[in-house]
Amino acid sequence: MPFPENRPVSSDEYCHRHANEKPNVYCTKCQMFCCRDCKIEFHDLHPSMRMSDMLDDLMTEANTVFRQTCDSIDRVESNKNVIRVKMDEWTASCEELEIRLHHQKRLLEKAVSEQVNRTFVKLQSTESEVRGAAEQENARMDRVKDELQVIKDSLVSAMDSHDPIKLKREMSKARSTFDALDILTDVTRPLPSLDYTASSEMKNKIASIIGSVSSRPVGPFQGTIFLLEQFTVNKTTSFVKAVLPISKTEAWLAIRPKNRAISRCVIMKIKSSGEDLKRFVCQSLVNSLAQFPDACLDISYPKENKVCCFEDEMHMFELASITNPTALAVFGNELFVCSIASNNYKTINAHDNNRIVVLSRQGFVNRAIEFYSGSRIFSYPGRMAVNFNGDIWVSDIQEGKVKVISNTGEVKQELPQGDALIGDICCDASGRVFVETTGGLIVYDADCSLQRKHDTPFVRDFVSFAVGPEGSIWASKTDGRMHILKYY
Repeated sequence: MPFPENRPVSSDEYCHRHANEKPNVYCTKCQMFCCRDCKIEFHDLHPSMRMSDMLDDLMTEANTVFRQTCDSIDRVESNKNVIRVKMDEWTASCEELEIRLHHQKRLLEKAVSEQVNRTFVKLQSTESEVRGAAEQENARMDRVKDELQVIKDSLVSAMDSHDPIKLKREMSKARSTFDALDILTDVTRPLPSLDYTASSEMKNKIASIIGSVSSRPVGPFQGTIFLLEQFTVNKTTSFVKAVLPISKTEAWLAIRPKNRAISRCVIMKIKSSGEDLKRFVCQSLVNSLAQFPDACLDISYPKENKVCCFEDEMHMFELASITNPTALAVFGNELFVCSIASNNYKTINAHDNNRIVVLSRQGFVNRAIEFYSGSRIFSYPGRMAVNFNGDIWVSDIQEGKVKVISNTGEVKQELPQGDALIGDICCDASGRVFVETTGGLIVYDADCSLQRKHDTPFVRDFVSFAVGPEGSIWASKTDGRMHILKYY
């Protein structure tokens, strides 16, 4: 007997071979429904199950799939909500950037207009001066011409008279007149050269003023870092150990060799465009830079146990002798120097003299803030900054914390940084404190509250870091480039 056609059969229809029978068995081998007679005739030895049993299994499986589907729908809706929120944040960021760009455009247009007007005024002034000088020179030439004409007429008259006495007298008079006249005049002397040179770096200058836009993840504690400028300052054999911005466009850099056997350092003053303004070589390794309000540069030499003050290329003097000065910071007219007993934290004892020495501009010790008062405050103090209210922010490299202390040495706050290694600490004029770590850039307000956390890859490989005037950030990276950023 031929095997019936293997086609699906619904439970609400009759068997196509047995008109009065409905399927009530499922053959698991053939994966088809069949009626009682078909089971006997064609599927007798096949494994099968009753429809009711199969329904229970199917219902259990269907419920599982149903719950998974509902969960997936909920996740999709949640993801859509997240995308919507992030798009709203991104749109708000775009609108803010657009406003800033229009503002920058207006500033640039105003600056260009003012510069063009100044150039026109200078051009008109120069034109007036040149015309006046040319008219004066023409008038002088007319006077010289008249005097020469008188000499000419006198000589002609004397020559026509054939009187040697009269001719000798007129010749003597002509020679004395010639000696007194400035005849061989450089006619270009009153006419200075006029030239107008358009800057070949116009595009770069405009780009540095306007800035650039880059995307970054949107999430909690994500602020905005705006790239203004970048340039290469060192080769593969050296790195920027310390940076000290002194204006919106200029900074001091301390560039040290990667080879520790070389004990010298290059101090550079550089512009944000990468232009080298001045440089000199220190025959020792520099660790930190600071600057008094009178523009004198202060440099720490940990190995030599001294802090020096630099006034210009030829005038550098030792400001003070301090044990292992690891960090410098200026507040008002005082220089704060972090001094530790050893440059190896494993050899520091709890009773060692770790302190901050506060120096005057002349190098006198005004006071000392001790890090030991019966118990050790720091395991290994590292970088340091003083914010606008006089609080001192010091990193503890061994404990992985930033500790905020008063000017008497009292610990006011401890800010753990987890497993991240702490690098530089800087303050801006508004009281914000920037802590650079291997986990990103952390921004606190003056009350030690967390404002922002930038943990994008861009801010995780800074080598040196400093905050300059008006919120500009100067940071060197492992790729040897210096980045000038704007923080909002």
